[in-house]
Amino acid sequence: TKAEKDVILNLLLSLHEHLAIVAGHHDCGDQQYPNRSLSRDEVTEYLLAQNRDFKEFIDNSLEWIIRADQDVGIRLSGQVADDPVTDVSEISWLESTHPRMPFACRFRRALLTVTSKVLLVAVAVGFVWSVVCYVKYRWRREEEETRQMYDMVERIIDVLRTHGEACQENRDLEPYLPIPHVRDSLVQPKDR
Repeated sequence: TKAEKDVILNLLLSLHEHLAIVAGHHDCGDQQYPNRSLSRDEVTEYLLAQNRDFKEFIDNSLEWIIRADQDVGIRLSGQVADDPVTDVSEISWLESTHPRMPFACRFRRALLTVTSKVLLVAVAVGFVWSVVCYVKYRWRREEEETRQMYDMVERIIDVLRTHGEACQENRDLEPYLPIPHVRDSLVQPKDR
């Protein structure tokens, strides 16, 4: 009848609301809610406290949840958590699949999520930036070493050219220079 359907609908709405609040507070770490789900006895006690008329319709409502082909926001489970429930007598625990968290908790969780993602992006950007800076540093260092090598080659050629010109003017000079002599004339003792 229409009156019975209204009672069952009110019972399910009240149950859904209560289970969502319990799951939400549990997910937020509220010590007052140590479990995310409620036992069947706790659910019955809560529903009877809401409305004594619910007493006759609790089993019918649970049967309707079992038979529903879609997610109604209430998960029914037996003694073993993941076993599917096929009969009202097998139901031991009821849990909301859509927890309702207090605003402060939702805000804190959202802030934590955003902060962790921003921090992750910052770490990634910092890592990429440090790699780019290191590569630039290596390139500059290699260019500097190459430039110093070419400068040293030019200075060695200048020393040999000067010595060659001196040999043209003065035949008494040897037409060669020992490598240690060239090195000593170009590199300061402290840099050798």
